[in-house]
Amino acid sequence: MSTARVIKFFFREIDFKTWVNVLINFFFNFSIIISEVLFLSTFFILLNGKTTSENINNLFQKFEIYFSEQIDTIGNTELYLIILIFFLFLKNILTLVHNIYYNTFIFNLSVRKSAKILTSYINKSYEEFSKKDISIYVKQLVKDVEIVFVGIFGLIIIFTSELIYVIILIFFISNLVSFNPSFEVYLIVLLMIFILYGLYVLAKKYGDLRGSTEIVVFKTINDTLSVFKEIKIINSVNQFVKKYNFFLSKFFKTRVISSTINLTPKFMFEFFLVIFFFILFKNESKNININEFVIKYSVFAIGLLRLIPSFAKLSSYSSTILYNLKSIEFIQNDLKLLNMLQFKKGAKKHTLKNIKLSKITLNFGNTKSKLPICKINNFSHRLEKNKIYGIYGQSGSGKTSLLNIICGFIKPSKGRVLFNNKNYTSNDILRNFKVGYAPQIPAIIDENILVNSTLKYENSKETIDKLKFYLNLFNLKKFTKKIFFSDTKNSSIKNMSGGEKQRVGIIRALLYSPDLILLDEPTSSLDKKNEKKVYEFLRKFKKNKIIVVTSHKNENKKYFDEIINL
Repeated sequence: MSTARVIKFFFREIDFKTWVNVLINFFFNFSIIISEVLFLSTFFILLNGKTTSENINNLFQKFEIYFSEQIDTIGNTELYLIILIFFLFLKNILTLVHNIYYNTFIFNLSVRKSAKILTSYINKSYEEFSKKDISIYVKQLVKDVEIVFVGIFGLIIIFTSELIYVIILIFFISNLVSFNPSFEVYLIVLLMIFILYGLYVLAKKYGDLRGSTEIVVFKTINDTLSVFKEIKIINSVNQFVKKYNFFLSKFFKTRVISSTINLTPKFMFEFFLVIFFFILFKNESKNININEFVIKYSVFAIGLLRLIPSFAKLSSYSSTILYNLKSIEFIQNDLKLLNMLQFKKGAKKHTLKNIKLSKITLNFGNTKSKLPICKINNFSHRLEKNKIYGIYGQSGSGKTSLLNIICGFIKPSKGRVLFNNKNYTSNDILRNFKVGYAPQIPAIIDENILVNSTLKYENSKETIDKLKFYLNLFNLKKFTKKIFFSDTKNSSIKNMSGGEKQRVGIIRALLYSPDLILLDEPTSSLDKKNEKKVYEFLRKFKKNKIIVVTSHKNENKKYFDEIINL
C-alpha cells in the first residue's frame, strides 16, 4: 500500500477531536523533550562549568541568581544537583501522564472504529456478507482494527514524537561541543541508511505475507471447530491439526523475522556509535589525552547513548508499520461502505400490499462458465395479503433461495422482485418494509430468552409482555420464569432442544408484527401437537399479512391458502 493511500485513509477516517488529542499528545512530548534537554544541560554544567551555547548558559545563570537570592547558604554544586533531580523527576512525571493520555485516546479510537465496522458488517447485504467466513470478520474486528488504529496510526504519532525528540536532542548535543565530521563518519551514516533501507524492504515483504497467512489461520480454526463432531467420529483430528500447525507456523515465522528486523537497528546503532567515538578519538588524540577526551565528550556520549533507544524505536516503528500495512486493506472498504449507508438511515416503513416475482432465475456457481447450476428458472408469481403460501419442492429445488430472494438477502441472476408494484434494491427491501424471517435452524446465542427472542438488549415492557404471550402460546412456558429474563449467567438458553430453538425462531419472526413473514421449514423439528399449534396461530395471524412457508410435509398443505411447487 502506497504512502499516499495510507495518508488519504487516515485523513478520511480520523475525526477533528482525535486530531486535537494528537496535538495535545505532541505538547506532552515537547514538554518531555525540554525537561530532557535541561537535565542534560545541568549535568554538563556540573562537569564542565558551562556549555558552548550562550542561551543555555544565560538560562542557568538566571537560575543561580534566583536561588542565591532565595537561599543564601546553598552552593553551586548543591544547587545544580537539586536542579538535576528536579528535571529528572519532572521528565518522569510528564512521561507517566503522557503515557496514560496517549493510551486512553488511541484505544478509545480503536474501540469506536471497531464498533463502526461491526455496524458496517451488519448493514451489508446478506449476499455480500456471505462472501467472507465468520472467522475473517472476527479477525478484522478484533485484530485488524487495533493493528490499523493502534499499531499503525498510533505508531505514526509515536514515530513523529520520537523523531522530534531525536532532532532536538541531536541539535542540542551538537551545540555542547564542536567537532568537524570526517569522511569516515559520513561513510558510517551512509552504510547505516543502506542497511535500514534493506530492513524496511524485508518488513514490507513479510507484512504482506503475514496478512494473507493470518486469514488462512483464522479460516482453518473456524473450519476445524465447525465440524467438531464429524472429525471425532471419523478420527481425522491429526490431519486437521497438521493443517492448522502448518499455517500457524508459517504465520509465526513472519513474526520471528519481524521481531529480528526490529531488534537489528539497536545492535547496529550501538556498534556504529563505538566506531564513531573511536574515529573521533583517533582524529583528536594528537591534541588531548584519553582523560581530557572523556571529560570533553562525556555528556555528548551520554546524549548519544540516550539516542540509541530512540534510533532503535524509530527503526522498529517503521518496520512494524510496514509489516502491518496490509490490515488497512482489510478494513478500509467496510468503513467506506458504512459512510455510504449512513445516508439511508431512518427510512419510513411502507405498508405492504403485494409482491410480484417476475421471471426469477437464480444461477449458482460461476455465471461466466458455460454450465452454471440453475437453481430457479424463470419463476413468476404474485403474492397477496391475507394469504399463507406453501412452497414445495425436492431438496435443492430452491425453496430457501426463493425466501432469500423475496426478502432481499440474495439477488436473482435474472428477473425482478416488485413490492407494491415498485422495484427496490435488495438492501432497500428490509429498510422499507417490516419483514419477519425464521430459518430452519435458528441461531441461539449465549444469552437469556429475552435477548434471544427480541435480539435486543434494551426492551420495552410492551415487548416483554408480548414475548411472554408467545412463549405461553407455543408451549415454552418454562422460559417465562424470572431467571430466564435476567442477565445472570445461569439464564442462558444456548443448550435448549432443537424444537425449542425452532419455536424461538418463529417468535422472532412474529414478535414485531411484520407485514411479510417468511418461514423456512418452521416445524421440521416439532411434534404434531406443537406443529398444529403453530399453523393454527398463523391462520389467525395472516390478516393484512403475506406469509410464505417452505415445507416438505404433504399433511401441512391444508393450512396453506395456495401451494407453490418448485
